[in-house]
Amino acid sequence: MMERSCSKHVVLLGIGHTNAHIVRKWGMEPLDDTDLTCISDHPIATYSGRLPAVLAGQIPASEMEIDLVRLCSSVGARLIIGQVTGIDHEARQLLFADRPSIAFDALSIGIGSVPTISGVTISGDSLIKIKPMQTFLDRLAAQVRRAQEQSKSEPLRVVVVGSGVAGVEITFCLPPFLAVHADRPVTQQLVTRSDLVLPDASASMRAKVVAEIDRRGVTVKTGAGVTEVHPGTV
Repeated sequence: MMERSCSKHVVLLGIGHTNAHIVRKWGMEPLDDTDLTCISDHPIATYSGRLPAVLAGQIPASEMEIDLVRLCSSVGARLIIGQVTGIDHEARQLLFADRPSIAFDALSIGIGSVPTISGVTISGDSLIKIKPMQTFLDRLAAQVRRAQEQSKSEPLRVVVVGSGVAGVEITFCLPPFLAVHADRPVTQQLVTRSDLVLPDASASMRAKVVAEIDRRGVTVKTGAGVTEVHPGTV
């Protein structure tokens, strides 16, 4: 088990928006006699709210990245890059596959949401999940290259699954990114199990978004939950 220099130990698992804010506040108001440890599976954290702007070419990718090594060092926190495999609630310990467990007095979990693909049959490598976001841009660019190599003349067909705010934002912001990495026309389709685009938005907002989707030539398929993903088909 990791040695502690103070009597109390606060552990932040995942450095998402909330935990990153805790780290910054710690630099201004650290707790007495308390160690702070941050755990992440990447040395860089990403601010998801800026991903659409990066895809749209409005800001560089570096502006959505947080250097965790520098951030933790600046506040005197310990940073561990690793995968947590479990939590022992009774012993108050985090468990790892390849390192000793870590005890904690207080634990904040900020790993964000993880889209489920349970029940979806997947073959090939055409499905690109946004998370982990740290590698999303590279994985997306690599998939565009593979798709172009497999078909030299067909338009590049891109399907975005999900018609919530995130899905619509990605749909709107993808074209500039694809224009940089693709050497052919691109078609886009938005697929959702919901009967509506932006089901939680007001009717007036939804109407404006649907009009913009139509203007951009994006086809929409509603009421269609994805059950299979294969090369070239959803």
